[in-house]
Amino acid sequence: MRVTCRPHPVPDTPGRQPDRSRAERQGDDELVELFTKAQADSKKGAERGSQLLATP
Repeated sequence: MRVTCRPHPVPDTPGRQPDRSRAERQGDDELVELFTKAQADSKKGAERGSQLLATP
């Protein structure tokens, strides 16, 4: 006998929908701002890391 398992969608599960989108949908402006700042800081850090790796 073969058993097939299918994933069940679970609401508010990480990875199911980006956190920022979920916060926007729920109208949580403070959380949206936090995610926006975190994303900007992450991008800055990635750019700075690339610069450091590129210099001899």
